[in-house]
Amino acid sequence: MMIPAIQVLGYLGFVVIWIIVFLVVFKALIGLYSVYLAPILLPFKFEPTSDSWAIVTGSTDGIGLEYSKKLAEKGFHLLLISRNQEKLDRVRKEILKEYPSCPEIVNLAFDFQNLDHAPIEAAIAKLPSIDILVNNVGHANWAPDYFTNIKPWEELEKTIRINIFSMTRLSYIVIPRMEVRRKGIIVNISSFSALVPTPCLAVYGATKSYMDYLSRALSVECRSKGIIIQSVLPQFVSTNMSQMKPGFGVPDAKTYVDASFKTIGYETRTSGYWNHRIKAVAVKIIALFSDTFIPHMIMMYLLLIRNKQYRKYNIKIN
Repeated sequence: MMIPAIQVLGYLGFVVIWIIVFLVVFKALIGLYSVYLAPILLPFKFEPTSDSWAIVTGSTDGIGLEYSKKLAEKGFHLLLISRNQEKLDRVRKEILKEYPSCPEIVNLAFDFQNLDHAPIEAAIAKLPSIDILVNNVGHANWAPDYFTNIKPWEELEKTIRINIFSMTRLSYIVIPRMEVRRKGIIVNISSFSALVPTPCLAVYGATKSYMDYLSRALSVECRSKGIIIQSVLPQFVSTNMSQMKPGFGVPDAKTYVDASFKTIGYETRTSGYWNHRIKAVAVKIIALFSDTFIPHMIMMYLLLIRNKQYRKYNIKIN
């Protein structure tokens, strides 16, 4: 006796629903464990010694600044690398005043468009040890737009150089030093766009996918050598780059870093903030049924942002 088609669809729908429920519950339990239980059951501490150094790129604003402050609060020596010397000097004074536990801050002004990283390599060579590297520096075109509307070409090349070359080169420089001590942490600030294609920020998303991919591969390579490599995938955060105001689902940089910092040693790939975790799970579930729905919705949203930005500066929309 054949089972009616409508009954088969009912069974299939029932199975799909339970798969979705299982995925949501599983991800929720993993998140709760990483944030709340793991620190109690398996405490991971990375307390500094008298010569422990942390390096942070893109350290004068947003997420990079907040990571710098968290590391200063724990008592690490800091090497802060960013493009603007004036901002670096201001941040150095601000951090030393706010966190007297920070023993020393060395600043290095460097434009990450420059592929010659010799000045950075020389500065790192002077450090007695390298405990932590936060690859945060990043670049995106000033407003979302269609790929061929972004001009000049050098703007896209800038994104590729800053987002891909710098984190790869710095990782290549510091990992051998960490291997000798069999100890070290590398935190790479990727993006939610590494989870799903991001039309109208296509090159930016592609560079962040590269960062996430390399982080995950190196995490497996380096685990047996005592090195932790973490990929952080924030969604919208209120920073100078995003130009977004804080709100529901859009934490300020401090709130976001407070959340993601707690996952170091527990998650090698994290969305950090609770709201971002939920949306990442939702995107993965929707992707099971359609590869194009979420990218299309993202494109519609980013085009709204583009139109708003273009109107603000009286730029003709193509």
